[in-house]
Amino acid sequence: MGEKDMPQEKIPETRPPIKKYEKYVLRDSYKLFYQKDSFLATPTMMEGLDSIFTMQSIVAPLVMAPKPHKHDFPQVLAFISSDAMNIHNFGALIELHLGEGADEEQYMITTNTLIAIPAGLYHCPIIVHRVDVAFWFVEFMLTGGKKYEKIFTDGTSSPR
Repeated sequence: MGEKDMPQEKIPETRPPIKKYEKYVLRDSYKLFYQKDSFLATPTMMEGLDSIFTMQSIVAPLVMAPKPHKHDFPQVLAFISSDAMNIHNFGALIELHLGEGADEEQYMITTNTLIAIPAGLYHCPIIVHRVDVAFWFVEFMLTGGKKYEKIFTDGTSSPR
């Protein structure tokens, strides 16, 4: 039997074959935003997504986005207890501002809360005063393919 007649060793693939819809599945996508690695999904990371999603664990007091700003797209913010055994156990005190100037309003968050922010509504700062139980801060930015940009009350802008 010559060399060309020897059975060839089959080398297993190092990863499973690409499935038809795998382009719509995003795994292990992390980025550090505030205190811990956050789960992140953006339109540049996967096909079929035209929004930005982040989920961040908040474990200690901090100030998030200290300057009031707005976006050209709607946004949803959620503050949700991380206590898997009792979701009602929301152990944090958070201050959130909506509006600008004479119309600015302050909201104190002490329970699981979801906030819808229409395009063009100024929001922030978000001040986490106390954290007795870690919570999830979730942002869902309905960009519709628009570029992410913060527009501040003085007319300046920032890409993050």
